[in-house]
Amino acid sequence: EVTVHRGLPALTGAELKESVTRQLTTRDVRPAIGFASEGSVLPAHLTNGIPITAINVKEVNIDFHRLDQKHIADFTRHLSESYQNRFYRYDQLRGWGKLAYSGRFDLNPPDNTLVKQSIPVEDIPELQEPGFYVAVMDEAGDYDYRRYVTYFVVTDIGLHARQYPGELVVLASSLADGAALDGISIAIMDAQGNVVQERETS
Repeated sequence: EVTVHRGLPALTGAELKESVTRQLTTRDVRPAIGFASEGSVLPAHLTNGIPITAINVKEVNIDFHRLDQKHIADFTRHLSESYQNRFYRYDQLRGWGKLAYSGRFDLNPPDNTLVKQSIPVEDIPELQEPGFYVAVMDEAGDYDYRRYVTYFVVTDIGLHARQYPGELVVLASSLADGAALDGISIAIMDAQGNVVQERETS
């Protein structure tokens, strides 16, 4: 419903004498989905899930791949080298790890309204193991080429790094209570995923 109020001036200087109200019918917005982040850290038992945006999409299918440590650098390298950080090498994900879980999730947003929702993953047993995960999403029942990708890390370890001339200081703490963590192995890797240095917190 659109209302044009009286007194609205025209270019000629004339004014609208009476208010006018009309009903307009617009086209439905084209269905669309996407992840609302380019990567997330999901502290164990302290997360609201993976944020996504959706409009006029009722259900989505999501595959969750858990990557082997040696292939994390492969994924992030291909992601950074692609156009607008988009990932297209879906066929390589199985070779880089394992398919941990596949599921269909109900969204049911209001018609023609863009909403942000969280996909609950904290109660899925297959996704509770600490590690690096890649999520691949598409609209349920949609068979075109479009896929949407994000990654997330399930961990209770938070890292704070500070670089000084000649050294790098890394602190490890619990994301649950902030306590310092001893005995955590920290590795520095190059762009090819090779370990350059490895140390243990104390």
